[in-house]
Amino acid sequence: MNHVPPQIVLFGGFHNDPGSRREFWRQLRRREALHAAPEFVGVEWNPVLFAKYDACRKRIADELLGKWDFLGERECDELSKTFAWEADAYQEVFPSVERVWLDDGPGREGDSGTAREFADTLLEDLRVAGEAEGAPVPRSLDELIDQVRLRQKRRKDRERAPPSIDERDLWWFDKIRKRASTLQGGGWVAIVVGWAHANPKGLPGNLYDQLNSAEMKVDPIYLGLPHNY
Repeated sequence: MNHVPPQIVLFGGFHNDPGSRREFWRQLRRREALHAAPEFVGVEWNPVLFAKYDACRKRIADELLGKWDFLGERECDELSKTFAWEADAYQEVFPSVERVWLDDGPGREGDSGTAREFADTLLEDLRVAGEAEGAPVPRSLDELIDQVRLRQKRRKDRERAPPSIDERDLWWFDKIRKRASTLQGGGWVAIVVGWAHANPKGLPGNLYDQLNSAEMKVDPIYLGLPHNY
């Protein structure tokens, strides 16, 4: 039997972005409607580090509850899961699919203090919506998410560093290639990483470039803000 390689669907979003998480969920729902579960989901996390971030979610939800009338427990739970969304958002659509931790390995465990700092930043982004000069008070969850995304984008634009290749791209490529080579029946796999790694117009040597250069079938999907924002 000839080996039929799977399609690599490369989802590229932004860390702690509630809109990236929502768009990822929508993309998976469309594929679920076609009765097409992925063979596995590769995520830009390792289990030890993710556990530290996951532990911060309850505090995020608790501190947001009641901030605005439209924030009930369900909405606060959704917003709290923005934190480290790449690691487990797929489970709401495909709960039984295997997860491959792309960052699993020594030296990638992080620390709880860093997780708390990033949680504080996300909470600040969510709390100050409607308080910045000229910003309207959000009247719905959708409006809140739009304001948070714009705030995050402006901060990224201010703090933008010169682009550089992350050594993890090659590590991830090797892990994805080896795992995909064990699949015989085609299908597809989902890979969830930051957009810089998935961008087909990004730096040579990023994850997309590595996969494409190996003649793997790669479909990059952008999950971030529309480019005209």
